Amino acid sequence: MNAAPNTQTVLITRASSGMGKQTAIKLLSLGYTVYVAARRVDKMQDLEALGGIPLALDITREQDIVR
Repeated sequence: MNAAPNTQTVLITRASSGMGKQTAIKLLSLGYTVYVAARRVDKMQDLEALGGIPLALDITREQDIVR
């Protein structure tokens, strides 16, 4: 029996490297919709290729958070 596709959505900050990137890769492999956020979108091209949705976000800047 095939399992239903995952319909969960997550936002991962600091996704351009380290634990954030590894978490995004894992969740993408499980079928989650994953928004990946970091200051440097260019460092998340690999996540975008896997289906991640990149967002430019600096969590220390209020205008980025509001956007």
